[in-house]
Amino acid sequence: MANSVFATARRCVYVILFALAAVELGLAANLTNLFLSTHHDFFIFSLVPSSYTILVILGLLAKSRPSIDLVLIVIADILWLALGAYSQDVLGSVQCDALGGQTIFTSLGGTYSSQSYCYQMKAIEAVAWAEFGLFLITFFTILAVSLTVAARGQNVWAMDIDDLEWFGGYGGGYGGAPYQYGHVGNYPQYYANGGGGTLAQGNYYGQPVVVQQPGRNILVQQGPNGPNVQELPASGGMAMGTASSRSRRV
Repeated sequence: MANSVFATARRCVYVILFALAAVELGLAANLTNLFLSTHHDFFIFSLVPSSYTILVILGLLAKSRPSIDLVLIVIADILWLALGAYSQDVLGSVQCDALGGQTIFTSLGGTYSSQSYCYQMKAIEAVAWAEFGLFLITFFTILAVSLTVAARGQNVWAMDIDDLEWFGGYGGGYGGAPYQYGHVGNYPQYYANGGGGTLAQGNYYGQPVVVQQPGRNILVQQGPNGPNVQELPASGGMAMGTASSRSRRV
């Protein structure tokens, strides 16, 4: 469902990832412009994960499937892991506070504050590790939700990812509605409380369902306007229903 808990949570996480990537892209672009002649490999590579993330998230928010999300997230996670490790290697154990008052030469022929340069490099490293962690959590969450839905027999890999329910709908009623005392899924309360001779009808994953009550028989006849369902008392001393009521689809 487009408005399910899972779809809303996914959009929120992707917006956060998009914002972090935009911040990192701005920092990397600024330092690349100033210091392309030094550590040029690092600065060029620093533009790749953020650019990739921004483009991918824009596409995934438009339309996607679980399989597409998972593949693109893995690629993004690898890029951010590489950037985090690379930036840590370039910076080493430098303490930015100790660089106050010092300057370094830029590729434009001027000078730049060493401390400001250090802080921005630290920010790039921090964003890289944050993106890596969030993408990793997102990957395993989508995978877990997808496998839960697939276990119910649905072709999860071909469905729109916004149609996924939070862990297959567990923890809430079918269709995203929370369970309430005296209700079972979409079945009416009189079924949950034991029947009382009333024909119980409900909905199971979009299919109409008639629930056979203990001690009752279900008679289904084809009528001009579709199936005609009746509930009759059990005969012959043997009830067709059991203590654990069976449900039949119409």
